[in-house]
Amino acid sequence: MSGTRVEFDDRALKEAMRTVLSLLGDPSKMYPDFSVAMQGDVFDHFRNETGPTEKWEKSRRAKLSGGSTLRDTGRLINSILSKPNKSEAVVETDTRYASIHNFGGAISGSKQKGTMPKREFMFLSDAVKKDMTSIAGDHITKAWS
Repeated sequence: MSGTRVEFDDRALKEAMRTVLSLLGDPSKMYPDFSVAMQGDVFDHFRNETGPTEKWEKSRRAKLSGGSTLRDTGRLINSILSKPNKSEAVVETDTRYASIHNFGGAISGSKQKGTMPKREFMFLSDAVKKDMTSIAGDHITKAWS
């Protein structure tokens, strides 16, 4: 009885695997997309006025004017920048008062004294972590193609 044989030319598969492995070995190619997703997530925290577990305490100014907390001039939200580099995905702000708003704490300036409530905005939500997993999958799929 004669048989039938099907051969699979795996050269394309091996090349695709090399590409995927090189991407996994150098994830820096994904960092720009990760950083953009992270920046959008931080913007969402401002829009929704929420921290990781609860809504922010409304600021005195926002209560009086009916505006949004941490959005008086827009300087803080507009300072949130996506800054990926070869070793990490980064979102940052250079606004000097960002830390006191993000972490809360004692205020001892010449104009004000007291305690600033924590209004955390520099964190990654579970939703963006899932998005970043999808971004990584997209990069792998693209490398595979």
